[in-house]
Amino acid sequence: MRGHNLRFAALFPMLVLSSAVAPGQEPSAPKLDAVDKRFLSRVARRTYEQFQNDHTTYAPAYTPSNLREIDTEIVVTLRGQGLPLGLGSSSRQPIVHAVVFAVIAAVKSGEGTTPFPDQRSVLIEIEAIGQDVPVEIHGEWLEPSDVDRIFEPGLDGLTLQKGRELRRITPADLALKNLLPSDAVKPLMERVPGSRTQQALGRFRSAHWYQPNAGAEIVQLRRGLRLVTADEVNARSIETALNMLAKQFQRRRKPNATFKHEYEPAAAVYHDGGDASTQAGAAWAVGRLRTTQHNAKWTKLADDTLRRALQRIVSLKDLPQVACVTTPNNRNPLALTANTWLALSASSREGDIAEARAKLINGMLWLQQDTGEFLTAFPPARRLGPIDVNTGPALVALADAYRESPDERIAIAFSKALPFYKTAFAEKPTIPFAGWFAQAYARMAVAANRREFARFAFELADRLIEHQMTPDNSPWPELHGGVRPSGQRVPDIDTALCITAWLDAMETARAFREPERALRYHSAADRAARFVLQLQIRDEEAFHMLAKSDAVGGIRISPADNRVRLRSLQLAALALTRYHEHLGSDR
Repeated sequence: MRGHNLRFAALFPMLVLSSAVAPGQEPSAPKLDAVDKRFLSRVARRTYEQFQNDHTTYAPAYTPSNLREIDTEIVVTLRGQGLPLGLGSSSRQPIVHAVVFAVIAAVKSGEGTTPFPDQRSVLIEIEAIGQDVPVEIHGEWLEPSDVDRIFEPGLDGLTLQKGRELRRITPADLALKNLLPSDAVKPLMERVPGSRTQQALGRFRSAHWYQPNAGAEIVQLRRGLRLVTADEVNARSIETALNMLAKQFQRRRKPNATFKHEYEPAAAVYHDGGDASTQAGAAWAVGRLRTTQHNAKWTKLADDTLRRALQRIVSLKDLPQVACVTTPNNRNPLALTANTWLALSASSREGDIAEARAKLINGMLWLQQDTGEFLTAFPPARRLGPIDVNTGPALVALADAYRESPDERIAIAFSKALPFYKTAFAEKPTIPFAGWFAQAYARMAVAANRREFARFAFELADRLIEHQMTPDNSPWPELHGGVRPSGQRVPDIDTALCITAWLDAMETARAFREPERALRYHSAADRAARFVLQLQIRDEEAFHMLAKSDAVGGIRISPADNRVRLRSLQLAALALTRYHEHLGSDR
């Protein structure tokens, strides 16, 4: 469970189970192209208009030949200004008749509760239901780990049948309302009571689209997303994405110059939480975005964020030239100090800031042990894992400090750290570990002319490519370019880390005269940039949201999780500013 309220789930009753395919086969949605969907939307709109006028049923005079053989169930949602006005579903029947039936059912469901707009302005959302595939869960039906692993997130809907009674929740319901399949099983079981031997669980897929108003283009969705194509990734689209991200930071800013932690679009609710390191990471992202934003409001936001970062820096006891960033509970994680240094570096390098940055570098070096390991917290805490989110940003900060002004202490620290962290990664590889460390060692390889650093960066960059989704290993184009961690069904926002890692590795490969390797990393970064743009909520994907302005421009955690977290905004901002610089330098 993600803390969602299950009252959002709409369960659709049916009298009989639809025809099913054999267990174990992948379900499929009805095969409908954009022309088919446009025709069906026109039928839906004319049905709506005629039934509103005189309560008679529209009878289409013509059905395209490719639709005549399609029998399906249809679910229709009528919307006005984001509000659902009516919802209706059909039984399985010829698709055109199913659309007519579902539209009338949707109108009837909302009659007497809300005024309906005219047919020109009503938004009509349609979902065409595919055939059911029986599934068998060997563990507990109410145990998320047993349920969710067999469903494709955002694509699979659920059915639960007992005898001739069947209830379902559609893929669109799960995707738009941010529900996991395991979130839906319990209410389904409550609607169809009985023992496990009496109940049959199934999954299915659907074709999902909407038309915002009469004459508008059809918006085709999958997992609630409109596909971003590779052709849409260019300097202009990246600039647009960065502007939208900047507005998200502005909306989330609190009076104390910190940022709200999470926004849940399905419920239109902000949540506080997170930690000081995440806030410092946001300050770093704000500093980087400063280069793309040119207005007084943004300058003030960046300056306020910078001042707050400076206020938390303290020197260590008896070590006046060694500083860290403290927290009220004295946990003092290394990532907080590293992200603060990076925030200061992105914003300014003069005066008091230069002195503070030097002390913070001394502090990070002070944490390194004889083994090469960096402790992950400052006193009174000493260890506050994990490695990837603490040591990774610290090494990036140290590498950037070395590039500004070569310091032998930093080069020695990287040499000492290399064998320790090579072993650590071999024992517990993660996407963030590879992303952060590849950046750090790639930068140091060029700055210090150290081929052994380059080899480690290349090893990490290559491992990331092994986890990247492409047409060769995934049928779902909306996931292509994403980097999927082991054990997960879909890639997530950590892909943003990989963009910077690959671009840094690309520059290192060029410096060490390995053009084929550089080209491979360049291509991987291009694919990943498309995926990160796919995670950004666009206006056409917010058709069902009550507070669109709070959501549009935000970055989802993943295609299966619509929550917008501060960390997601940070990673996307850092990656896309870096990618924007890359596009400019490669012109």
